[in-house]
Amino acid sequence: MSSNILLLPDRLLALIEPASTPVLTTLARFIFAAVLLVYYLNSALTKIPEGLINLVSPSFNAFAQIFPKEAEAVLYDIGQATIFQKLVILAGTWAEFVLPCLLVIGLFTRLAALGMIGFVTVQSLTDIFGHGGETG
Repeated sequence: MSSNILLLPDRLLALIEPASTPVLTTLARFIFAAVLLVYYLNSALTKIPEGLINLVSPSFNAFAQIFPKEAEAVLYDIGQATIFQKLVILAGTWAEFVLPCLLVIGLFTRLAALGMIGFVTVQSLTDIFGHGGETG
């Protein structure tokens, strides 16, 4: 009798465990969507001028946000941005749209999460060195 009582937690865990993985992954996606999805999508929308059709042409807003010192040096004229800067601006803008959406819908989640880690790192470095933010 006492051995059955001792095995009860193992039996309960064996019943619950198969359902826990889908529940936890769905809960993680929901929490991410509730907390960060709107932040990233709104941030991405500040980088494109007047509608999603302009996802292929960088704006001066994105230039000023991603390369603040270089943008100020050329008076925020996006036409004077280098090809490299334009590619970085476009890649960053697309990443702000695509990566959070991939995480929420559950496609390529590990790759998208790795991309988000890199994205947050680049954002932080831009804030520190580009905008003169403080560390710590």
